[in-house]
Amino acid sequence: LAVHVDVEQLTVMGIPQVGGLPGYGRVIPRLQLDGWSLDAARHAGATVLDGHKVTAVQQAPDAVTVRGQSAAGPWQLRTRLLLGADGSNSMVARTLRGGVPPSQDRIVAVRAYFDDVDGPVGQGDVCFRGDSFPGYYWLFPDGAGSANLGVGMLVSTYPRSGRNLREMLLRLVAEDASLRYRLRGARMRGKVLGHPLTTYNPRLPLIGNRVMLLGDAAGLINPLNGEGIQYALHSARWAADTAADCLASDRLDAVWLDGYQQRVHQSLRTDMAFSRLVVQLFRNRNLNHVWLRALRTIAARAKTDPEIGRAH
Repeated sequence: LAVHVDVEQLTVMGIPQVGGLPGYGRVIPRLQLDGWSLDAARHAGATVLDGHKVTAVQQAPDAVTVRGQSAAGPWQLRTRLLLGADGSNSMVARTLRGGVPPSQDRIVAVRAYFDDVDGPVGQGDVCFRGDSFPGYYWLFPDGAGSANLGVGMLVSTYPRSGRNLREMLLRLVAEDASLRYRLRGARMRGKVLGHPLTTYNPRLPLIGNRVMLLGDAAGLINPLNGEGIQYALHSARWAADTAADCLASDRLDAVWLDGYQQRVHQSLRTDMAFSRLVVQLFRNRNLNHVWLRALRTIAARAKTDPEIGRAH
């Protein structure tokens, strides 16, 4: 992984082996990952209702009713327990929590795929610069000559200049020297796409009577780096354990489902709270030069001291 600050490459570091995890990462296109997950659900016995949009969720003492629209017309389902895994704009979360997430808990990010990317096939690039900080942009190659390139920022710190992130990403592609050598012969495949992400807020509920929130719908996204997939997979396992016990005993109110919420908090709260604290410090964009100087110092020390690199 190469780290750049204001177009200067400060260091290139290998991924350390921590806690028994392998010292490498893999880049898997999201459509492929989602396809694997969907196939696994089908093989486990799930019924997949493709093309069904949810428009309303109604809780009642004895069941939850989900209503929506499809090409065949209106539809509805009644269920003993609803697991909301419907993303950062979750209809289930809005119903449970009574509204949309606070703006301070939102990240906006965009990304595009590029073919014929130059440079080391096994090296990702993470870049920081004043106009996109406190956020970052990245280039993650997939080992086959293409790469995922994107930029993300906190909604509450997004510059009020009229430029949007799509324009910023295209400008970085055209002008940023830290990416130019990798993109000099590259071609963008498709469009620049993105959407807001909801980050972790420990004050918001993850469960209610007959309802549980998972993954992005629960806000299980690290506010510091926008990472959410590993938390989504963990939350699915934890929710499945709780759901199996509660369905077997037919005790599905919030008191009994709270075991899932407690497990999420116990497992993730410390790391997420630290990330939220760092983000709070970064919100003042007038201090960007201070934070970028600090990043330079950390990167310089990590280059010569493996323990510093492993810690950060």
